[in-house]
Amino acid sequence: MNQILNFITKKSIRFWVGLGVSISLVCLVVWLWFTFSLVQISVKNEDNITNSQLEVTASKDYIFETSRALLVGDFAIIPRDSKVLHASLGNYQSSRSINTALFTIPTVDFTFQKDRNADKVAYMNPISDCSVYDYSSDQLLSYNCKTPTQLYSYSALSGNNIWTNKIAAKSATTTKFMTPYRDGAIGIAPVFDTDAPAEDPLFYISVAGGLKHFPAPENIDESTLRFAKIVTDKIHPENRNFLFISWDGAVYYGMPSVEYNSVEYKKMTAPSDYSSVKKSTICTLNNTEAACYTGGSSLTPHSDESSEGSSSNKKVDLPEGKLTMIDFSTENPSQKNTYSIQSDISVDQLFVTKNNTILALDGKRLYKLESQNDTQIKAHLFEQNIDSVDTGVDTYYVKDNTVFAINETNDGAVSRFHSEHINIKRVSVYGESVFALSSVKDGGSRVYAYKINSEVNSTGNKRIIDLLPVTFSESTDISDMDFVGSNIRIRLKVTLNKTVRKNSGALDETALNQAKSRVTDMLEKKGIDLNTVTINFSY
Repeated sequence: MNQILNFITKKSIRFWVGLGVSISLVCLVVWLWFTFSLVQISVKNEDNITNSQLEVTASKDYIFETSRALLVGDFAIIPRDSKVLHASLGNYQSSRSINTALFTIPTVDFTFQKDRNADKVAYMNPISDCSVYDYSSDQLLSYNCKTPTQLYSYSALSGNNIWTNKIAAKSATTTKFMTPYRDGAIGIAPVFDTDAPAEDPLFYISVAGGLKHFPAPENIDESTLRFAKIVTDKIHPENRNFLFISWDGAVYYGMPSVEYNSVEYKKMTAPSDYSSVKKSTICTLNNTEAACYTGGSSLTPHSDESSEGSSSNKKVDLPEGKLTMIDFSTENPSQKNTYSIQSDISVDQLFVTKNNTILALDGKRLYKLESQNDTQIKAHLFEQNIDSVDTGVDTYYVKDNTVFAINETNDGAVSRFHSEHINIKRVSVYGESVFALSSVKDGGSRVYAYKINSEVNSTGNKRIIDLLPVTFSESTDISDMDFVGSNIRIRLKVTLNKTVRKNSGALDETALNQAKSRVTDMLEKKGIDLNTVTINFSY
């Protein structure tokens, strides 16, 4: 003890101050290392975007807020527990899922592309954003999400009338469920519906083929039909086979005949511990292989979803989720693998990509499910605060009013389409065709469809889709307006000539021509090149 005291007393104050500073610096370095992560940033600028400064933000799991990264040369300093990095060059965005493990300096590659153009196609849904795609005619059809009884095509009547929805195909009088399938939709009609034979409650509806009823699996009663779901193959839209998911957790692989007058079913029974009160079965289909999740979900009464759009805590007390890979290619379907998923993830939707990557949507968070071993799957946060996901040949999602395309090779995504004129509600993918279903800002509840193409947007916000349709507040001469491609149809508000009206009911031609002139002037001021469009007026 005396030796220790002698050592302490013989050392100068300067020594002890230096030692204290050194220890503090070491503690600070250790704290910084465990609190923050150093990431190397690599940028791939495919469309030569100029005059834009790189900005990078990071977000954590279960927290929608982001924190701005500190950029130092080719490196970024971010919180250690960050899960997703977002980068922007001006209006163009890119994101990457990231793993910030200790003692590593990961390299993150960001790819940037300019905004793509889109064509406004013939589609209008007055109250919802549900659609199906007729591949044979390259036509998008709408239906009411809540009461899916009819498919509508959007077209003009004879003459110069405004476009209107017309019934293209009709299903049963009361339909419980309908989803896109081949050139139309497949659905379930309750057995008490007089339009659907009791033994044939399923149906396929299309413009070319009309309505065809076919049977459900054997021993499926009315109560089961009320809660049953059908899943189709989004990657291979020509695949006529489908999944029928029963409320009790059983999964049937349906193989209808060419005429749909008979269906052969293969059954995979539910797990022995399955409870329809606490669990849901959610599947996705790729050819003859199904990936099925069983566990907690917002679709079951057990779900305890927190409010969307705000910071949220991790969910607790969810039943353990499992992912089962089912092979229906053989006479007797078999379970290839069954994995346990971390318990704080619930699944609302499941997607499979063309490369057999499994994605799970939990509220507004998208996860990539990756096997750790033969029995465990880890859910890696891919992106959060998203509004819509869909998959076809490629996979897309909507975030911040922008459509993103997923890049599976680097667990990233790149912005593909955006317009300040519209609010994107949903992305719908049919094979290689990608549609942004959107409403016009301040333009009411109508939902229109914009088919995204590969052409680079070189005009900024001056495309016709960025300018039209105009809202009613922009012109008192217009009572209704829409356009498809470069064909514009406008219904005018025109006052009848009272004197002429008594005799023949004719329009006041002077007022009509003045209204046309004011409207065309307004379109030119907005930036519409009248030489490149066709305008049809009606009243």
